[in-house]
Amino acid sequence: MLYADSMKVQEQQKDESRAADASEQHVWKSCLEAIREHINPLAFQTWFSPIKPLGLSGGELTIEVPSTFFL
Repeated sequence: MLYADSMKVQEQQKDESRAADASEQHVWKSCLEAIREHINPLAFQTWFSPIKPLGLSGGELTIEVPSTFFL
């Protein structure tokens, strides 16, 4: 593979990764909006704000929690 072709492939992979990140961010934001409606603001800030989306695959969202205390 030529260097230029390799760089194009790397750029395509970065673009796909950014699109996936945007998708998981969108799903997580929707989840947070739904959760926010049902709990008090302090509980939301404490328990849900620190959680970060990691990936979205097959309709399943993988999240990262700051510690095992959240599990």
